[in-house]
Amino acid sequence: GAIPPAPPANTAAPGSITRPPDAATQVQRRTSAQLNVIVSFPQQGAVTFTTDPRTVYTVVAGADLIQVSSLGLVSARDGTAFGAAVINVTFPSYSRASRVWASITVRVDGVTGLTWRATPYPAYPNSAAVSTTTLRRVHCTTTFQRASVVATVSLSDNKTVDVSTNSFLTASSATTSVVPNPARVLSQYVLVGAAPGSSPITLTFGPAATSTADINVTDASATVVALEWTTVWQSSSPRTFAAIQKSAMTTAVRVTFDDGTVFTDAVGGPSASWLPPNQLLAFDSDDADTISISASGAATIKASSVIVPVSLRVAAASCDGSPAVSATSTVYANLEPDVGDIDLGNRYGLPFSADGVTPLVNGQLLDVPMRINFGTGWYFTFTSFNLHYPSEWLTLRSVTYSLPDDYTNGNAEWCNTIKVGEVSCQPSAGFSTALLRNNPAYLIGTLRFVVHSASYGVGNFSVPDYSAGFATSSSNSVQYPINGGSAVAGPGPVVFNPGQQAVAEIRRAAPLEQQQQMRRSDSSCSSCRVAKSSAVCGVGQCTAQCFGDVNADCVFNGGDVSYVQTVLLSQPVQPGYGTISSWQRQQMTPTFFFYDSGAFDRNLCTGGTYVDARTPCPTNNDAIQLTYVLAGYSLFLNASH
Repeated sequence: GAIPPAPPANTAAPGSITRPPDAATQVQRRTSAQLNVIVSFPQQGAVTFTTDPRTVYTVVAGADLIQVSSLGLVSARDGTAFGAAVINVTFPSYSRASRVWASITVRVDGVTGLTWRATPYPAYPNSAAVSTTTLRRVHCTTTFQRASVVATVSLSDNKTVDVSTNSFLTASSATTSVVPNPARVLSQYVLVGAAPGSSPITLTFGPAATSTADINVTDASATVVALEWTTVWQSSSPRTFAAIQKSAMTTAVRVTFDDGTVFTDAVGGPSASWLPPNQLLAFDSDDADTISISASGAATIKASSVIVPVSLRVAAASCDGSPAVSATSTVYANLEPDVGDIDLGNRYGLPFSADGVTPLVNGQLLDVPMRINFGTGWYFTFTSFNLHYPSEWLTLRSVTYSLPDDYTNGNAEWCNTIKVGEVSCQPSAGFSTALLRNNPAYLIGTLRFVVHSASYGVGNFSVPDYSAGFATSSSNSVQYPINGGSAVAGPGPVVFNPGQQAVAEIRRAAPLEQQQQMRRSDSSCSSCRVAKSSAVCGVGQCTAQCFGDVNADCVFNGGDVSYVQTVLLSQPVQPGYGTISSWQRQQMTPTFFFYDSGAFDRNLCTGGTYVDARTPCPTNNDAIQLTYVLAGYSLFLNASH
């Protein structure tokens, strides 16, 4: 246009619009657009002329596509055509702006096509680039794979929009082989394999955009080729399950299949909602008294580790000729204190260890932190406890106090040695300064010991007398013992100077009280000492079991060691004793490999492998375990044998 005396008019571009009922309305394309017209004058500056009656809007190109109201509202005309329209804005009746004009282009666009594909479900890294046309059986279960729908619409302006999670998208199946999940997952359609066969799946977006593709379901299995523990424990170095006693947490296992698909977490991930973990995987713990694991993969902490971490095993059985697959993860157990409870030692790894992972040896320093769980919203007022430590191996060197003086009424040293092996600690606090909220493990002090003995043994830390006082507010003088004066997390056994075989074989040492009772007594087996005969010395043959008698000769001696060694070497044994019975297995320590579900037959394996997915074959170390017993280390179950 001509250059006017006044600056030209400016119009805000409305971009692209669409006409209802086009599906483009579902991808944020407007059905109308408002023009905004501004004229700038030398004296007055910018003046809005959008709704001024002197403003004239004229469609000079694409009049079949759009219409403009006198107020500058642009809308699409009925029809099916798409394209660009041009609007001129003039002021012919306004002398000061009669030579001012502006031009603007508005597009009318709509959906021109729909495409879709299926990708593996649940998603895993880079799975979006994988197209799925066939759903296979998951390993050897009765469940088929699933797939996510990824749908894209094309617009007339050559742009594309992902509509996978758009509620305007619908899906239908021509057969019952594949069922689109109507509830959706994360707003996205999931195709559920239901039975072998082929099914055309039709997706629709709006009245005109449809697309159909076949999804096949086959009885052929996608077999497991790799398993990996991916559980995020409370500590990764050392890997530790740290929680209040009997707490449970869901583990995580990554499963990789031979077709490249992956369940990033087959235990707690999306797949677990339609394929229970126990149908795909088997779980086991080599020390269920410390950490047990359920068939569904939930781990429960029961006690703290003593000498070695717990070994958790997950396995997928052989399927369609594929080999069985398993993975093992070792994790320490370390009890955390409940509200009002006292905790002793390291929070992660072994509680009583200089570095958290290795047992104590002669000359080593051992720091034993003392922590109390003050809970939430409580005011700590006092605690009193007597701590017993294994003085046969440890000498108390010093006490470091962490509570400030005003928490202890000016008494900075509140732990006193009553006698060798026993310390009494009684810190208390005034109400005015005792606000210790939201602190589940408040450090109150640290005991430092030195190991003074080179002998092997198992000692014990215990807190037989414990109480703690709390109040509900700083002005409340009533004190509330939280847990009835019990100390759960802190007490526990500690191993000193173990040899290599002891580290390898002692899965879980017994507390000191139990160790003291587990000394062999010749008289205790007297009721079992009947004349040797062909009769098995089992329940009903003796008034009391003779623990350790695995060769069924009614006495516990070196013959039991020889018997186990013979079995391990798969050599002939006494007639009738080729299978170690349930009664014989019960004579042994619970950490003994023979002490497992199901009878062990000496012909099933020769050592170092597995009888089945859950039952390990014994090794020569099992015979060494018996040797320890004969030497007086007393690792058998019965408290008096």
